Amino acid sequence: MTFHEGAIYRAPNGKRYRAKLEFPRLDIIPAWTFVPVDFEDSEIGSWRDTLSHLLFLEKGKIVFFHFEAYGPSIRETGWREVDFVPE
Repeated sequence: MTFHEGAIYRAPNGKRYRAKLEFPRLDIIPAWTFVPVDFEDSEIGSWRDTLSHLLFLEKGKIVFFHFEAYGPSIRETGWREVDFVPE
């Protein structure tokens, strides 16, 4: 699947996310971030809170940051890029 900058996609859980193209790594791998549409206009709290709302595409898998007492970790959602449906 090819994502498009600024397009809205529906995740398997029904939430809507806007695709944001970040700077490519090594000039060849596009880095996609997905921002919940209902989060875009809200006041941004701490960076931790902000990061915990975002999703990221990594090697075909959709992942998120999870914060625990001993530090952050990256966890898989169980979704793949093909699971996101364009609106």
